[in-house]
Amino acid sequence: MATSTWLTSLPSYSASPAAPPGVSVASSPLRRAKRHHHLYFTTTLDRLKGRTLQHDPRLSLTVLNPHEPWSYMCLEGQVTIHRDNPSELRDLILALVDHPDYPWPRDEVEAMVTAPGRAMFELVPNRVTGVVFPVTE
Repeated sequence: MATSTWLTSLPSYSASPAAPPGVSVASSPLRRAKRHHHLYFTTTLDRLKGRTLQHDPRLSLTVLNPHEPWSYMCLEGQVTIHRDNPSELRDLILALVDHPDYPWPRDEVEAMVTAPGRAMFELVPNRVTGVVFPVTE
């Protein structure tokens, strides 16, 4: 399966490390969306992930496949922060809600992604590594 297809066809979750200078890496799960070669996720600007990326936009995003635990991808690059939280990017996240593996109801996710202080983060990877096994049913 092509890498691009794997990133969009599976209900995979990601973990993004946030490491301020001189501090150990912190990693947190997030749900991300993809459009072309760009990946998007949302968080608030006052949380560790948002605060860290405002100071240092470098990011390493590990994508995990819950159905094939040995498959993973690591995407590295710099993020662009969309502080205006544009609706066309929020819609990419909301489109994921309809996937059967997504555990939260649409109204809760919609309230979260439109909350004050929320921003969309865009990653254009400049390095991709990992191991992708065929999808098993």
